[in-house]
Amino acid sequence: MNLHIKEAVGQSPAGSIIARREEVRIADSLSAFVGRSATTKLMRWAGHAGLRHMSAPELAAVAGVEERVARRIVAAREVFDTLSGLATPRVTSNDALLAHLPPGLSLLEHEVLLGAALSASLELRAMLLLAQGGASHACVTPRDVFVPVIRVGASALVLVHNHPSGDPTPSAEDVRLTNVLTRAGALLGLRVLDHLIVAGNRVESLLDLGLMLSEEEVEKECGHA
Repeated sequence: MNLHIKEAVGQSPAGSIIARREEVRIADSLSAFVGRSATTKLMRWAGHAGLRHMSAPELAAVAGVEERVARRIVAAREVFDTLSGLATPRVTSNDALLAHLPPGLSLLEHEVLLGAALSASLELRAMLLLAQGGASHACVTPRDVFVPVIRVGASALVLVHNHPSGDPTPSAEDVRLTNVLTRAGALLGLRVLDHLIVAGNRVESLLDLGLMLSEEEVEKECGHA
């Protein structure tokens, strides 16, 4: 189960993976295996999704641990995966995605931008905290968004943010940012599939509202770039 959003944003820097409660159990086991210092680095910078998917060199580079430590993690993971057959959740609809959001997002008094990082087959790699700001907006750049998404090996992304006003209607800035990120993602080979706005008990989808660039428009623009 995900941490409540207030707990998550209070302890996580922008770009980090929003912690799940299961990470507490993972951290306890990991500490006995590789030591507390390495565990702290791994959980902060790689997180649950990184530990599940990153190679040993990636873990070493991202978390700043020795590669021999990272190799031990990867070897243990491969054995564990073989024995457990863990299934990664697939996000095939907005309802499925909303089920994986940290609770309380719509009740925050400041804006927070999250990113659901997905594989090519729409498996959920990570829920990322991309930015947080004031009551009316959160400042974010394409770099803020795509560096952590690439770090967890994602191929696609769904953006999610809240409107503290209680009205989920997309603003002109929401539309502009979404299409800037859609273009930037296309150049990087990452698809921005949708942008959901959560407010109160309502959710709006920029894709459903026809406010996102189509794949054909993006391909045409990138082809002329």
